This record gives sequence, C-alpha cells and structure tokens, in this order.
Amino acid sequence: MRIMKLQGYDSAKQSNSTNFSGAPEKLAQSVPDNFLKSKSIHSFCKMAEKNASLFDVSFALIMGTTLGAGGILASPINKKEDKQYMASQLIMNCLVSFGLSLAVYLPLSKSMAKLGQSALKNASKNAKFPYKTGTKEYDSFNYLVNYGSRFIIAPIQSYLIIKGITPLFKKLFNKNEQTKQGEQK
Repeated sequence: MRIMKLQGYDSAKQSNSTNFSGAPEKLAQSVPDNFLKSKSIHSFCKMAEKNASLFDVSFALIMGTTLGAGGILASPINKKEDKQYMASQLIMNCLVSFGLSLAVYLPLSKSMAKLGQSALKNASKNAKFPYKTGTKEYDSFNYLVNYGSRFIIAPIQSYLIIKGITPLFKKLFNKNEQTKQGEQK
C-alpha cells in the first residue's frame, strides 16, 4: 500500500470503506411517532393524492422562486446586476408557468380525465368519444392533447415572460429609485 502525504493529508489514517448504512435508521428515529399518524398529515397526503398536478406546479413554483433565485443570487458571478436580472427572469418564468398551469393545463387534464371516464361508462351506448380510460389509444390522445396545448401556448408564455421580466426586476431590486438617485447627483 502506497502512503501519500499531501498538505497534511495522511492516507494511512483514512479508512478505505465508507458506510452509510445507519443514516436512514437515524433519520427514521428522529421523526416523532405521532407525526406520521396525525390527522393533518393524513389529510394533506389525501389532498396531494387527489391534486397531484396542482402540487407539482406549486412545488415547482416554491422551489424556483426560493432556492432557484437564491442560488443565482449566491453564485460567484461578478456583476450583481446580472445576477439580479437572471433571478428576476427565473422568478417570472415560475410565476407565468404556474399561472398558465392553473388557467389552462390543469383544467385541460381534468376535462380529459372526465372525458375518458364518461367514455368508459357509455361504452355500450355508442359514445361520441371512442377512447376508453386505460387504453393505449386514450393515453396517446391524452398525451397529444395535454402536450400539444403547450406548443400552442408557448408563444404566449414566452411573451408574458419577456414582458414581465423588466417590471419584476425593477420592483424586486428598486432599480427606479437607484436611477432617479443617480440622475439627481
């Protein structure tokens, strides 16, 4: 075994094995027993199960506007204004995506689910919608409608993001006040 000493590092003292086997058990032991059995957690999980799409876009909004923008602002880019503009762009993208999801995509996916269920109920009555829920044809049609609408709405989404970045940038980082103070000097 070759021993290396680089800047205070002594490999002979280091163990060659890394063991993470105790981590999940320690984490599970740190959660109180009554936490997972509480009624509020149970109702929250039921609501998340019923509205999975809403929770997905809500989680993306929260993560993008907090951790995403914070990560950009904490990045080692030299120009502070560039970081602020990129954070504003990310926040505006999250807000517009969330708004469009609530206004267009979630109602569209719910209507597709209702349409598939009604086709399943009325299969024997010569339904106008030929695809039954759970079939490959229904899944393909559902995918086409849901993601096809995104292509139609993409120019609107881009327009809203581009038009909203500058006002959000000025609002978040008080750029109007700084330019007025710079002109007065």
